[in-house]
Amino acid sequence: AEWHGDAFALRVGGDVLLWCRKGAKLAATVTAANRYFSGPASEAQTLLAMDLPGPVRLLSARELTTPGGQKALNVSFMVPADTGLGDASAPLVGLQVEAATCSSFA
Repeated sequence: AEWHGDAFALRVGGDVLLWCRKGAKLAATVTAANRYFSGPASEAQTLLAMDLPGPVRLLSARELTTPGGQKALNVSFMVPADTGLGDASAPLVGLQVEAATCSSFA
């Protein structure tokens, strides 16, 4: 599966089986075949065609001192404008925050 702009191409081998847009509802079944026959199709599974979320917005970080005198980092941001469906309607299921002593993360 791959994205081309806002269109999604589902490929098996080199053949494109399906083109759709972000947010389109997809349904898939799988049928096994041997040399002579095809078996029954599986139950259909549905999902929304979704892309990677965009970057978070308005990122800021500041150092602060806790009441116990320890240093802490306060990181704030807004969720991406595009969470995978072309807008912010797809729920995010996780966020990963990384911190390093140099900006290159080396």
